[in-house]
Order: sequence, then C-alpha cells, then structure tokens
Amino acid sequence: MANQAGTRPPPPGHEEPLPLPGDVRSPGCRSTTVKRIVRDNALSRLIKNLHDHTCQICGVRPLLPGGPYAEGAHIRPLGSPHDGYDVAGNLLCLCPNDHVLFDLGAILVQDDLTVLNRLTGEAMGTLRTVPSHEVDRHI
Repeated sequence: MANQAGTRPPPPGHEEPLPLPGDVRSPGCRSTTVKRIVRDNALSRLIKNLHDHTCQICGVRPLLPGGPYAEGAHIRPLGSPHDGYDVAGNLLCLCPNDHVLFDLGAILVQDDLTVLNRLTGEAMGTLRTVPSHEVDRHI
C-alpha cells in the first residue's frame, strides 16, 4: 500500500521506504579494496582449448556470438583452507552449469573419474578426458 509520497512504508527494521514498481533509481557507488588470488589465465585457456571448450562432465559446448564458451574449474580450490595449486592437473574444463554444481558440491568426481550426482547418489558417467591433459586423481 502506497503512502501520499508515492512510496511504500518501510518494512520493519528499515529506515527508508521501499520504491514502488516503476520507480527508477540509480545505484550508488563506493570504493572498496579487494584481496584475491591471481590465477594463471593462460593455463585456464590452455585447458579449455585442449578440450575444445567442451564440458568434461556433460559434453556440452556452449556456442556464443563470440565463439565457444567454457570455464576453467579448480578441483581443489585455490587459497585457504583448501590450498589447491594452479596447475593443469588441478583444472577441469566445464560448462557454467556444471562448474557451479561442482563448486557447490552437487557434483563429485571420484578418483576413478566417475562423476556422481551427490543429491541423488547416482553415477552420471565418467569424466571426459583427452590424452594431452592428465587430471590429478589424488588432489
């Protein structure tokens, strides 16, 4: 319900009223400092090229106007607490969907390269490989 000023009353715990649908407001900006791990983008490009930008889990090769698209995914994440290495054996070539599922633990790759759906417990197949990219099975 709108008040006379054309805005909704603020919800409990908020000081400013919420805008009505159709209100256009530019977001504000603020400066921040970010510390992040710098990964080797050339290595990720190499792995994606070796797999022809084809997902090692589902076999999909997304094609965009600029060309094929894939993402380099670390098996053991970089940085603390996982302390994975930025090396070819620790990288997979994945589609965006499988990358998210892998990173968030819904998909698991076992040492024998069997891909498991952790939500259902079912095997999804075997990780696709190419001779020029050896995946480290003991990371």
